[in-house]
Amino acid sequence: MKRCKLTDQEWELVHPIVPPRNATTGRPPSDPRVMLHGTFWILCTGALYRDLPDLFGP
Repeated sequence: MKRCKLTDQEWELVHPIVPPRNATTGRPPSDPRVMLHGTFWILCTGALYRDLPDLFGP
């Protein structure tokens, strides 16, 4: 498992408390799991948001 990423078992525990995506306008919402991974990456590394790898989306 890569550092700062949730396993499938961890995601199953966290997923129920992630708010649903109900927006009907604008661009399609990003995958909440990828957004959490990006947040964890920043917290684990202490890097600036602008240094976030493209792997985690815009």
